[in-house]
Amino acid sequence: MLFFSDVQAGCYELLDQLLLSVCIFSDLLEDLERSPDAAAIAECFVERSEAFDIYTLYCMNYPNSVAVLRDCMKNRSLVRFFLERQATLNHSLPLETYLLKPVQRILKYHLLLQELSKHIDKSDPGYEVVEDAIITMTAVAWYINDMKRKQEHAVRLQEIESLLLNWSGPDLSGFGELVLEGSFKVLRVKKERAFFLFDKMLLIAKKRLEQFIYSTHIFCCNLQLVETLKDPLCFKVSDQTIPKQQHIVQTKNQEEKRLWVHYLKRLIVENHPASLPQKVRKDEGDKDAGNRRTRSLTDRFKNVGISVGPESSTSSRTVDGDDMKLIFTL
Repeated sequence: MLFFSDVQAGCYELLDQLLLSVCIFSDLLEDLERSPDAAAIAECFVERSEAFDIYTLYCMNYPNSVAVLRDCMKNRSLVRFFLERQATLNHSLPLETYLLKPVQRILKYHLLLQELSKHIDKSDPGYEVVEDAIITMTAVAWYINDMKRKQEHAVRLQEIESLLLNWSGPDLSGFGELVLEGSFKVLRVKKERAFFLFDKMLLIAKKRLEQFIYSTHIFCCNLQLVETLKDPLCFKVSDQTIPKQQHIVQTKNQEEKRLWVHYLKRLIVENHPASLPQKVRKDEGDKDAGNRRTRSLTDRFKNVGISVGPESSTSSRTVDGDDMKLIFTL
């Protein structure tokens, strides 16, 4: 339950942002109604590119705003007040529905402009303005979605830190964003292990009810990956500074394996201390280009933790009697 001061502060912040977004939308709507053609419509969005920043704040605070409103709805006198206002204003929908409108609206403008561009000839003098508007509003939508994603990741990171026991290292936020997480069966381990892949570290933990018990970690700069094993759903990760520390992971399906292998490869390359060619970083995952560069890259990647090239003595590793090969085609 939120204290009244928290509810009051949250409501004031919400109202400020809501009123400002309403003013922006009202002005935009008036200008749109006066616009004689597509170019004039598009110009309305281009001119307000900076004003739309308030929508980013609004969208970021929307989850907290809804939480505040729902807490208010536990108070009978506030419920009565909201219902009376809804009846007075003749609104058919509750306040929570209207709070969502700005979030939905700002993320659709670029789609509406894209539809508008389909009805304009590219030779029309106003076409470039429409294209500028599409770029502007696509950037706004992308930025909002990116900030929302980062916010969700930050919240999840706090949850993980609160549930993680026996971890004596620094705050997990120091290892970059949480890229992937999942639970997997690990060879020679009875219970599943939880894997958390950060920009700079792979964290492995035991699961105990709702909590995680720290097991080990591998910095991405020391991470080694073996993709191709006898079981097509498995891959192996290990720490090149601790050769005996190996984890053969079994995924649930090929799609999950491809996802994890893709990001593990990318982070190995990004975190390797050696100076890797920029072209290698850019074309990671491009198989055709990789096949053409296999020979020249083999020597460069001997110590990266990834073997490059066709099945040969330089791209094979034997572990516990099983011949396990990784072909990382860049």
